[in-house]
Amino acid sequence: MNESQIKREFMKQAKLGNGRAYSIFMQNPKIDFTDCITELSLHNYGFDPQCEGDRADYALQFIRELEETQRQKVFAAIKKQLLEIKIDWDWDVDQLFKIAALLSKEYDSEFGEMLRNRFDTSSRDELWQFPKDSILMLDGFDGMVRLAHRIGKILLSGDEWYEDDSNLCSVPGMKLEEVKERLTELSKTDKDIKAYLDEVNKNDDEESKKRLERYETQAFEVAKEAISNKKMVPRRSCMNLSNEELCYFADEFKKARTQKEKLLYLNIFRQKGIRYPYSEQDLIDEFSLRKNSWFNERLVRSLVCFSAPEVRAIAQKALDSDEYSYFYLQLLKNNYRDGDAAKIVKKLNCIKDEVNFHWAVGYLRHIYEKNITKDCLEPLMIAYKTRCGHCRHGIVEIMEKAGVLSDEIRTEFLHDAAYLYDKREDIE
Repeated sequence: MNESQIKREFMKQAKLGNGRAYSIFMQNPKIDFTDCITELSLHNYGFDPQCEGDRADYALQFIRELEETQRQKVFAAIKKQLLEIKIDWDWDVDQLFKIAALLSKEYDSEFGEMLRNRFDTSSRDELWQFPKDSILMLDGFDGMVRLAHRIGKILLSGDEWYEDDSNLCSVPGMKLEEVKERLTELSKTDKDIKAYLDEVNKNDDEESKKRLERYETQAFEVAKEAISNKKMVPRRSCMNLSNEELCYFADEFKKARTQKEKLLYLNIFRQKGIRYPYSEQDLIDEFSLRKNSWFNERLVRSLVCFSAPEVRAIAQKALDSDEYSYFYLQLLKNNYRDGDAAKIVKKLNCIKDEVNFHWAVGYLRHIYEKNITKDCLEPLMIAYKTRCGHCRHGIVEIMEKAGVLSDEIRTEFLHDAAYLYDKREDIE
């Protein structure tokens, strides 16, 4: 490959967040990847950053390997973005501020000064959207004090603001109780911190606790009420239904006349850990001729826990035909047999949509977590191409258990976005 092809391949792998990008980078020391590393620093390419977290540590590993002049170019781009970027609910903002906190500690304290200044000068609306854990990453408990002061002043001004204890849980190296105890001591002489703590304690959330308690202690009433209002039953209530109560809803499911009505009951039985209390044939008999309908997807979710020839037959029919969607893969969790891997590979290769591929990878993990076999290698190697770091982490663990994890992937994973983020979280 020529230089431009190598760079394209590097960015392709780096956007996935895997360690293969690091291997490409290290194997080509004469190529200037500065622009690529800048892009990785300024943008979070994770599939689901809310689940996976930021990729600041992932970008930082490349920054460490750059020559000094190259590194300063990246720093200049990050500083420019720190000054100019609009603060809103955006994963790029979140990652930018996190990488500034990390770079301040490791390379240049100016990053920290800029980050504190953005925090201190942000408007009320910007502060609401500010990635506050970046300030906590930067300054630990001192950052928590800075945050409490700003929000406390807003509260004392009479402005509305909601604050729970989530920020108190995010101070690196400290437990919630310790943070709260130290803030409580400061609040005795600091009215801003007192206002902040009063709001946290107020929302330590009696209403929420009462609602959740009702979901548990009055699960049957909550479920009936939700269905009568044509709404989904809250999962917590589903999980607290007795077998007798599940039978009641199964009977209602069988009485329902339309798919729309039946869906309300299927949403109960699709929950993980809840088994439809009667024969799986009740569910099988309901399958719609519209193979990939929302209704059929719910039926499949309700059948996942069953191990039966009839359920396996549905899975096999779906694997043998391109007309059936990826979600039928779930049925193999308790109905997997040797030889299914080849058909799974074919189904995975037919999925073009990234979101559908992500869901299919999740179902694949469930299959091979339950069925440890060396046959998992080929399907999991396809799944390993996912942009979701959380899924890649699970795939590597399955390969390890099945004894098919190669030395190449084992080494690559040490430079994976998911591994590096989890490592930082463990340290904190």
